Amino acid sequence: MLFLVACAGPVRMSTPSPTLTPAPTPECHQSGTTKADKVFFPESGETHAFTVYLPPCYSEYGDQTYPVLYWTAAGGPEIFATSDRLIRQGDIPAFIIIMVNISPEKGYGADAQIVDRVVPYIDSHYRTRADRPYRSITGISHGAAIAVRAAFRPPNVFGRVAVLSGGIADGEQEKFTGWISSMPPGQRPAVLVDVGDQDGIIVLTHYLTDLLDKLSYPYTFTHAPGNHNSEYWGSHMVDFLKWLIPAH
Repeated sequence: MLFLVACAGPVRMSTPSPTLTPAPTPECHQSGTTKADKVFFPESGETHAFTVYLPPCYSEYGDQTYPVLYWTAAGGPEIFATSDRLIRQGDIPAFIIIMVNISPEKGYGADAQIVDRVVPYIDSHYRTRADRPYRSITGISHGAAIAVRAAFRPPNVFGRVAVLSGGIADGEQEKFTGWISSMPPGQRPAVLVDVGDQDGIIVLTHYLTDLLDKLSYPYTFTHAPGNHNSEYWGSHMVDFLKWLIPAH
């Protein structure tokens, strides 16, 4: 599906990302697999469970490393199935997905937990390409707010962030301004912002895009007819995944 591309104010496209060497799609007839895992958050004393998607032939190709996509708060089997299909077709490089399910009630502070605890755990327990250009994050609705905070907060561990049907709260502008102002240019994540034209939270999206415009921060804004529902997100899922895990 072709997206409409526009921005409030001047049109801004995302900064060119570094050339990536994609993990080859294994020559095998297996599908990817999923498994449950968990990490301990000493700050809260909680053990947090998450789901890991491993691409086709992960166990057979023990010397292969992979880009990682962190998906926060909302997602389901269709994300794994779509990713698996695209990998097996050769449409995107093989990659790992970490599905971190965080409730809206625990959204604040989740960005720090992901950056400080989940990412180091994943890099030490799975065969990741543990460099910022190969690490992406996204989320839908409140998960988008978690994702964009995690992408912009120091120490800037993500190379790409897609903010899907979400944004930032009014009052967070000062925090984001400080993060962006102190961010080395080479560590700025590429940003995709997507929202349906009938989405009830579009005001939160504009809090983010207005701030990015004010700071002359480049981003890609995609806008299409639709609402805050799975029908809208599902119809764009392939586009989201191809942007988050680029072939080049």
